Amino acid sequence: MARALGTDDSITNCDCCGKSGLKFTVIMELDDGEIAHYGQVCAGRNTGKTRPQITSEIKAHAEAQKAAARAEFFAHPANERIRAFIGRVGG
Repeated sequence: MARALGTDDSITNCDCCGKSGLKFTVIMELDDGEIAHYGQVCAGRNTGKTRPQITSEIKAHAEAQKAAARAEFFAHPANERIRAFIGRVGG
């Protein structure tokens, strides 16, 4: 099933129905992995999800991206060297 990844106010045309001039579109990852930009109504109609469910999906995706970035940052070798240096100087 398609999932909502975020919103984009730079793309204002719905890839589903073609409506233009939208305030923003919902970035959708379709079942085949393709990325599409849908208006809110089309996003709900094509997934069977309510707006609060779509909003929740977007928030969950953003949190997962933050967690992945944080883990990558702390796993980086430079971060280890910085922590070792701070430990030596008594920080």
